[in-house]
Amino acid sequence: MNRAFSRKKDKTWMHTPEALSKHFIPYNAKFLGSTEVEQPKGTEVVRDAVRKLKFARHIKKSEGQKIP
Repeated sequence: MNRAFSRKKDKTWMHTPEALSKHFIPYNAKFLGSTEVEQPKGTEVVRDAVRKLKFARHIKKSEGQKIP
């Protein structure tokens, strides 16, 4: 799995500045759905939104609904 930066405290980029500005760097992503958030900023907001989407998917599965 590609990560934009390492887990070090300095959060150094795994790609060079030249690669980021001049080249194409592919990343794999999975669409879970969409949900509204209070502020479109920060990783904690993203974590909460993903948690809500996964929970909603789990509820639909337990109710017997088919998930596309």
